[in-house]
Amino acid sequence: MALVYNPAITYWSGQNIRPPLGSFFNGQSYWMKVHPELGNPNRSVMVVAMILQFQFESGSGGDWTAAEKTAFANGFINSVVSVWSEKFRITTTSTKVVTPLRDVGVVFDLRYYIDGWHANDDFELSVTKISEDFRTSCVRYSLGNTTLDSNDTVPANKGASMKQRGAVHEFGHMLGLRDEYASAKDNLNHTGDLDSIMHSGELVRERHYAPFAGWLTEKSATIAHLLRSEIDYKVDGRVNMANAAL
Repeated sequence: MALVYNPAITYWSGQNIRPPLGSFFNGQSYWMKVHPELGNPNRSVMVVAMILQFQFESGSGGDWTAAEKTAFANGFINSVVSVWSEKFRITTTSTKVVTPLRDVGVVFDLRYYIDGWHANDDFELSVTKISEDFRTSCVRYSLGNTTLDSNDTVPANKGASMKQRGAVHEFGHMLGLRDEYASAKDNLNHTGDLDSIMHSGELVRERHYAPFAGWLTEKSATIAHLLRSEIDYKVDGRVNMANAAL
């Protein structure tokens, strides 16, 4: 069941903390707000928001129709939300924050534009229509742009126990996460985890939520300082930025 929250009340809001791929050139790849969860006064919901700007390019597959553009954008959003939302709880054992902020769920709110130019987008995604099965996609995190192809919402066998859609993997880079497969020579801490979303599968691991836990810890730092207490958030009570090996 999807988490429902009350947007009229905001406990905390702000930009992401700088994740592994972060740079001084792009410090606002996503935004977060924490709201009370409707129906459960003891929990909250973190809404991770991002505005995407899709630019569609003709390629070996010909020209895009308006319907195809909309279908791809919606397919990207739907696949990302289904894979990334509500995978783990982020909690703290501290009693120094109000009860609802001790147990936080995560959902994604992705909005988009098609073509044109908009000053408020967080990432620009260039999508080429291809006739071949595969073309290398990439994210240039420091520049806030992503290169995709028309098959990136189609599941493909990349060696894991399930197929992977390129869109959901590249979105991990848009969150600032690094590749985990050995040939990338990027994050070599999890090369044996083939099913990981940042490797060859579609499973989001606890470590991939660690930047969100880090943001909550950072947001509570003032309270912790004033009360001379430690407030540390962890994913499922176990994983934070200190041990995620991102």
